[in-house]
Amino acid sequence: MENNLHKDKNKEEMEGEELLKKVMRFKEKPIDTDTAQLWARIQGTTGQLNQAPEEAKVRQLRTKPRRLSYIAWAAAASVAILMVFILGNNRSTTVQAALAATETHFLPDESRVTLNAGSSLKYNKKSWFDQREVELKGEGFFKVAKGETFTVNTNNGSVTVLGTAFNVQAWNDDFKVSCEEGRVSVEVAGQQAIIITAGEEVVLQSNGQLNKEGIAEGKVATWRNGLFKFEESSLQQITEELERQFNRTIRFEDATIGQETISAFAFNKNDGFTKALDELKFALSDYEVQFDRSDIRIIRK
Repeated sequence: MENNLHKDKNKEEMEGEELLKKVMRFKEKPIDTDTAQLWARIQGTTGQLNQAPEEAKVRQLRTKPRRLSYIAWAAAASVAILMVFILGNNRSTTVQAALAATETHFLPDESRVTLNAGSSLKYNKKSWFDQREVELKGEGFFKVAKGETFTVNTNNGSVTVLGTAFNVQAWNDDFKVSCEEGRVSVEVAGQQAIIITAGEEVVLQSNGQLNKEGIAEGKVATWRNGLFKFEESSLQQITEELERQFNRTIRFEDATIGQETISAFAFNKNDGFTKALDELKFALSDYEVQFDRSDIRIIRK
């Protein structure tokens, strides 16, 4: 064993001596660097560092459009993302009832609205449970699920409830709210809100005031069953309803005819347009109704 250790030691000593010799040879080897070439390289480098300011400026200006282009692109992308976010959160759902038809629609909370012919409803589905609010144009019957405040906005006034059943009529300047169940708060600009309960309705008068009236049981929104009744209504209001329900056009000999007041008139949509027109002829004593297929005119006798 001692012989083996001695051999290993001799081997390590020999390898160490060999390594020492290589180091000494490397130390003694002359450096072959070409002094002229080295100086040329040094001068070339310093020449670049000492470039004329004008040239340096030109190179710097060339990089600016790229930076500005990137900034502009990033800004445009940010605006686009923001617009998508805003539009996504404010995107509204619109429901429309075609002429001569009604439309029933369920809102996100299972509240139900039935739209009369030619009416439309708009609401925001994304924010619905934070704000139950709809915009109505025309006429609609609402069966509202219980919950937070439910608001119906029209051009003429607003209706606010918690959970009830009611009808809102908002054609042009007309505004009438009828309550079938629960309690309803009705408000128009510049007036204190009026509370109505089942069997009551409020009508916006020509003087801009709201008037509360009683309504017989079962008479709220009878249009859902095809029955339309008018009392002390203008001929214009009656013919507009006929147009919506039957998708027809009725013309007057002159505009003043439409302003005539009709004390009482009723028609049932289920009986058809010809029957409704006969009822109108009977109600008009001073006027004649001319009916030639698609052309319907009301003229003075």
